[in-house]
Amino acid sequence: MKCAVLISLFLLSTSLLAKGDKNFEEKKSKILDMLEKKVANMNEHKACVSSASNMDALKVCKEKHKEQKKAFRDHRRAMKSEDIDAKIKRLQERKAKMQSKN
Repeated sequence: MKCAVLISLFLLSTSLLAKGDKNFEEKKSKILDMLEKKVANMNEHKACVSSASNMDALKVCKEKHKEQKKAFRDHRRAMKSEDIDAKIKRLQERKAKMQSKN
């Protein structure tokens, strides 16, 4: 009996660790992708400012950079919203599963 409990705990812990690794790699990949985009955006902004010859050109650079930052922010908010929706769905499924056991 004790052996069966220990084996089931071991199997459960290994499956949870594997899931955690998958989530880690997924999150790491998303973060690195977003950082690459931000760095590219900053380099583009730097090139624009460097090539600006007057104040009007600087304003154009600033506005373009501001629009790009807003697009990144909106994208990040949408991703967070999707993550929250997925988490709510998983919790509701767990709740339904637990209620069905009772």
